[in-house]
Amino acid sequence: MRNDCINAKFDLPGKTYRIEILKIGKEYCRPDKKHESLVRSYYSIHFILDGCGTLCVGDKKYVLGRGTAFALYGGEQYDYYPDAYKPWSYVWINFASPQGNGDLDTLFDKCGFSKEKPYAIFNDYTQIANNFLELFNSYDGMYLQNLKCTGYCSLILSQLIEAKNKYSSVEVKGSISYKYFADIITYINSNYRLNLTIGQIASDMSVSEKQIYGMFKKFINMTPNDYINRYRISNACIFFKQRNISVEDVALMVGIDNPKYFTRLFNKWKGMSPREYKNNCDDDDPFLWLKEKNINY
Repeated sequence: MRNDCINAKFDLPGKTYRIEILKIGKEYCRPDKKHESLVRSYYSIHFILDGCGTLCVGDKKYVLGRGTAFALYGGEQYDYYPDAYKPWSYVWINFASPQGNGDLDTLFDKCGFSKEKPYAIFNDYTQIANNFLELFNSYDGMYLQNLKCTGYCSLILSQLIEAKNKYSSVEVKGSISYKYFADIITYINSNYRLNLTIGQIASDMSVSEKQIYGMFKKFINMTPNDYINRYRISNACIFFKQRNISVEDVALMVGIDNPKYFTRLFNKWKGMSPREYKNNCDDDDPFLWLKEKNINY
């Protein structure tokens, strides 16, 4: 790992950001990797290439998976660790700013991160994953590679900003309320393995339970509980596709501690038992229902 930083300049409307790229790395985590509970002086963005893990911010836990980027702010304490069954791998970038941390706070905000919601999920996994990998491959200390490194970093920041703006326009789905709905979907998708309640979601997202039910009815014609459970079952299908694992273990992995209840839900949403699915899942797309609804998963 090199010790010198790369000085980069990013011109955005109204301001030029001068950023130091301190380090870039890639890690394939072991399931028993120790917790990273630290307060850092620098800022960081991690992009999850595969697997999943948990990010703890204060008393909140976010279970994050493939295609998600999460931000760590300088001076804040975070704890993050890989999943025991399907540990994550990621590319990470460490930043500093000669203009002060306030600039990085503002830049991260433009990219869709905040200290209250330090993650962003991407629909177009292939494009942004390739850019993170090319960024990592460009980080070897040569002058021309430094130019490539800065270029790929610019592409990544632009993709983050574009993804944020997609849900911040009042024109999206015809209403500003869709932005709040999209944030709630992101929250659920990141935390589906926890014991979620509508009351807890409402409290964490600063909306009322009535508003949540109304948004789910309006935008996808589902109840929030049905969405949570169907999303859990879709993720269970992925686990069944990837390895020979028991129904009981998969149920726990998607946040359901009662195997019989899990089997009932599986039958409801897939029309067959988990064991039948394991033998007939080759051509199934577990997330087709979300793609049809144009939902970011």
